[in-house]
Amino acid sequence: MQNLIAQQPEDYVKSAMKVIAANVQAIADEIDYSEVKTLVTGILAAQQNHKRLFVMGAGRSGLVVKGFAMRLMHLGFNVYVVGETVTPAVETDDLLIVISGSGETKSINEMSALAKAKGTRLAAVTSNRDSTLGTISDAIVVVKGRTKASGMDWVWCGGWSNRFAAARSSTPITARFGPSISRPSAAPLPLQTGPARRLRSRAYSLIEPSRIRS
Repeated sequence: MQNLIAQQPEDYVKSAMKVIAANVQAIADEIDYSEVKTLVTGILAAQQNHKRLFVMGAGRSGLVVKGFAMRLMHLGFNVYVVGETVTPAVETDDLLIVISGSGETKSINEMSALAKAKGTRLAAVTSNRDSTLGTISDAIVVVKGRTKASGMDWVWCGGWSNRFAAARSSTPITARFGPSISRPSAAPLPLQTGPARRLRSRAYSLIEPSRIRS
């Protein structure tokens, strides 16, 4: 196995990059850009009205929102990541942008509802328009893709020994980059469902900063 990787690692990497690029292109062609315009207009309006931007997500979506927040900060926006120790409480007409593929992450939806109860405007980026998050949001951008709610299958990369858990549709697809190898009999590892362990402290941080605890 190590010999396979040593001989042609560029083939595996190149094939993976092409698959990723093809999926990005397909998704870009399906996005409703009027939804994107609505979100951008809301972001600009918050800045012009001296309101603050908040971003929130769990798991992989949480990593994405942190990168998004950094770019907004570089552009001069007043932005905070929900759950950080320096994040203040939301106020009326602030804008909370939530990223959740499934739109059904319980902790995220409960905190979104708390923010809306305080008069905060809510925008969602999700793959599921009819999800709980989608139905309570004031604005929504649908980005199609597989989520943890879609089931799970394995992605195998040539002779690599690492297993990758990936969200899959109801039709299992095993991607192979490089030489075909047999699928293992080992049971898949379950996907994590999100950082529910800190729901109480993170939820309170939306409404009462002094209640934040590590």
